[in-house]
Amino acid sequence: YGQRLQFSFTFTIPADAKASYYNGILTLEYLENNIPIVESLEFQVGFFGSPSFSIKSSTNTLTRGKTTQVTLTVTVEESPARNVEIRVTPASPFVNVIGGNLDKSGIVEVGDKLNISLKLAVDSNAGDSVAISVTITYSDFSQTPGTQTETIGFYVVGYQYPQLKVSLSPTKIVSGRASYLHVTVKNAGGSMARQVYATITPSSPGVAVLQGSSQSLGDIPPSSSKSFSILVKAEKKISGSATLLLTLSYYDESGDSHATTMSLGFEVERGYTPILTISSSTKSLPLEKNTSITIEISNIGDGKAEDIVIDIISGQGFMVLSNSRFYISELEPGELESLQLEVYASSIFEESAVVNVRLKYYDQYGEEYDDLLNLAFIVEEPGKPLLDLIPLNDTLLPNKVNKILFMVYNRGYGPAKNVTVSFASQSLEIGSLIGSSTYLIEKINANQSLTLEYKIFIQPKVYGAIQLIASISYQDEYGNYYNRLQGVGFKVEGSWELSVLQTKTMPAILFPGDKNVRLTVYLANIGDYMAKNVNLTLIGGEFIKPATTSAGTAFIPYLPVGEKAILVFLINIDEETPPGNHEIIIKADSQNVMFKISVLEKAKFKVSNVTKIEVYPGQRGYSITLSVENDSDFTVEDVRIDLYSPFITGTVSTRIGEMQPHEKRLAVFEVDVDDATPIGQVPLEVRVSWTQDGRSLSESYRLAINVYERKIPLTFYIALVVLIAVSFAVFFRKTTLFKILKEKISYFRVKAINVPRKAMLDAAKTVKVPNIKETTINIKILTSRFSAVSFESFAPML
Repeated sequence: YGQRLQFSFTFTIPADAKASYYNGILTLEYLENNIPIVESLEFQVGFFGSPSFSIKSSTNTLTRGKTTQVTLTVTVEESPARNVEIRVTPASPFVNVIGGNLDKSGIVEVGDKLNISLKLAVDSNAGDSVAISVTITYSDFSQTPGTQTETIGFYVVGYQYPQLKVSLSPTKIVSGRASYLHVTVKNAGGSMARQVYATITPSSPGVAVLQGSSQSLGDIPPSSSKSFSILVKAEKKISGSATLLLTLSYYDESGDSHATTMSLGFEVERGYTPILTISSSTKSLPLEKNTSITIEISNIGDGKAEDIVIDIISGQGFMVLSNSRFYISELEPGELESLQLEVYASSIFEESAVVNVRLKYYDQYGEEYDDLLNLAFIVEEPGKPLLDLIPLNDTLLPNKVNKILFMVYNRGYGPAKNVTVSFASQSLEIGSLIGSSTYLIEKINANQSLTLEYKIFIQPKVYGAIQLIASISYQDEYGNYYNRLQGVGFKVEGSWELSVLQTKTMPAILFPGDKNVRLTVYLANIGDYMAKNVNLTLIGGEFIKPATTSAGTAFIPYLPVGEKAILVFLINIDEETPPGNHEIIIKADSQNVMFKISVLEKAKFKVSNVTKIEVYPGQRGYSITLSVENDSDFTVEDVRIDLYSPFITGTVSTRIGEMQPHEKRLAVFEVDVDDATPIGQVPLEVRVSWTQDGRSLSESYRLAINVYERKIPLTFYIALVVLIAVSFAVFFRKTTLFKILKEKISYFRVKAINVPRKAMLDAAKTVKVPNIKETTINIKILTSRFSAVSFESFAPML
């Protein structure tokens, strides 16, 4: 008892074995108290060596100020491990580990993976990276303990907040009509926007949010959007642009609250408005007699009238005997409906009767209208004068003095005496009469007419139909008085008018010959109605034209009264433009807008060569003298002369500086002529540049260079003779002939006549012959009428 036995066994492992260990069975057969016993013990056969571990993280990036879920995958390599314990701790400041511990008892085979789920909380003050430490405690197959520690690093990036962007559709509504607008809120940020709440309030007067001003949108993930609708209505008088204020409040993923306010702009178009008027083809009624008349209800507006209720109310000397209430379901613009009435004209006022008509209706947007109109009739009595007051024009313009003509016609059977005709406006807010409002006429015979003229100023921004009041009173030849009030309707039409506020040019100072000048025109609508879809064309003037066809056109889509528009054109100024203010016309549809721009006189120069320029190819150091004159009445500065030709080099630029009016200067250039210069006339460009009124200007002038072919000069032949003579002297210096020549020849002359004048020189050259006595030869080319040459020796030559 207590003894230990050690057995050794040999196992054969297959070549393709893949297991980390193998199970074995040890069978023991022994006697216990002479009783045979068989016992089997299981055991495991493994391999020598320690396991190793590789660690991989599900992410390598953490967010600053946020908690990130991370999964670590631990893989066993090389050898199996027993009783693995994994602990994760911070390896750097500003990071906390939540969770991250794992205990795995038993054997973990090679290739097995252990997943550890943990959370890493990164402080908002963390730098660009943090790290954690992973410690693995284990035993190898033979129960030998071991420890492996790995450090895993992470990038730290900034937290992406929610970013809410808003769009609105549609962007146009009609005034007087309730319209739905759809608001879309999109999260363009990198994190969730939670509990988003939207509040919309109008910021423009006359605009109301009828429905949906507050909305809870819930959570909006990144790159997602949510929409809601609001019901908006603008008053009938509103037009142009309007805005709503949208306030969005929300929480980010950290629970911090945010609020942002932005403007939502949209356009309010003027709504269509119905305008109902009444008329009758019947102008007169018989006195104290039942009669049938037709009253016409017409829509002269641009909108549809709906649910029209008409009440005919008895008035001055007018009684309705039939049904006085009518209903019309709808009346389109330009349509009319006829109503049949049976009426009675009483003798209370004898010559006139007035019927009152009350209209109640709605436009197509639900806006209610309530009008009270009246219609006057003439009550006729035989043998009496009967005056009609007939307007000869029916259209007026706002913000202008309008002329109104009335014809007074006596269609009765007797003369009208002491006629008084008065004309008045119902309200000064509509219009005011200019001058006298009353005409006094002594007499108007039967079937006679005359024309009266009134002037009335219609206030700005008055449109549609207005009614003015006319009164007429007179007597018949028996002394009976007649009075009548008459309403006269007119149509008021507005119009736009453009005027130039300011013009600018670039450059600011203009000279003749300027091209592609940028002309900026500031236009204002000084009319009494908005301008829409106006096409503008720059006509220009006699000397100023658009640079191109497209550079002379512009378009104004919308310009309210009193607002301005900025137009840009490109223009060219003709070289022959005289100095002064030049008229330019812009055609705006049917209107012409005129303004003027100033063009200053441009300095001019006269450039000429002082002497004729004649050179030959290859000539060096040739002087060109030019005369430059300031042929204008202006002082110019920084004058510079430049020569341009491909065949000359050297001094081709000179600065003259300031030149007074009509001042002349000489400019001298020393140039070399290229060997390849062609024979004949070669153009020479002379460019004059200067500064005038702060602008740098230049002009080019063209001169001619005469190039002639160079002939071999006579001096070349003389030099050749001398060279030959010297050569003979060297060769024969020891001969008898040489001695004779040395003794006898002391003087010789060579004379050539008719030498070209261009070869005339005055020169002396010394020729030295080596190894002999120095001899001086003077070669003189003399100038005479025929250009002779003499060749002399003043000492024994050889």
